[in-house]
Amino acid sequence: MGPSKVVLITGCSRGIGLGFVRYFVKHNWKVLATCRTPHEAVELKKVLQDHNQTEIIQCDVSFDDSIEACYQSVLTLGITHLDLLINNAGTSNDKHPFENPSRMKRDEFHRILDVNATGLAMVTNRFIPLLQAAADPLVVNIGSMFGTVSMVDVLTCASYRCSKSCLNMLTSLYALEFSDIGFLALHPGWVQTDLGGKNPKPPLTVAESVGKMSEVIAAFDKTKSGQFWSLDGYQLDP
Repeated sequence: MGPSKVVLITGCSRGIGLGFVRYFVKHNWKVLATCRTPHEAVELKKVLQDHNQTEIIQCDVSFDDSIEACYQSVLTLGITHLDLLINNAGTSNDKHPFENPSRMKRDEFHRILDVNATGLAMVTNRFIPLLQAAADPLVVNIGSMFGTVSMVDVLTCASYRCSKSCLNMLTSLYALEFSDIGFLALHPGWVQTDLGGKNPKPPLTVAESVGKMSEVIAAFDKTKSGQFWSLDGYQLDP
């Protein structure tokens, strides 16, 4: 067996991020799991320890200093390349999903854009050198069908939807700039997470969503770079 592949995942303390950690440790990847507050991520810590993985790496994607510290921590671990970067860290506001554009607040809008779009870009930019050192690197941005302009039919999640539209644009632009790295935006479906809500209950468990998205990731080829795909394996309008 050759050396294990290396994946870095942001926002791993719960939900889809934690689901990806569970998936990749079981498939013998070297997993670099990040979150804002490692001391609070008890479940994540246990998963990593049970599989003899590296301890949680602190990273708050809203701050460049935190991203730089994360990068330096990765180098200290002796990591020389990154096969896969999953930009999963994301947020919304306490009104989610009930927020009309006329009710958006400047500070909330900026915070959501900062995490879901700017933070994603800054993490990607910092890890470009390690991605370019891999044989067939891929960046996966966890998006949402809520960011698809052609599907706007209800007044919900205004700030969140705008941030996910920005994510789609960034995915396409990065693919144009870096032909040696693959870029893919992925819709995870309606998942049983805090963001997914509880009433009505979303149809997908985290494990089901992550399993399907992982199949799309495994089937990725460079002809799809810059595109937006569903977890069910078909291309979506950005």
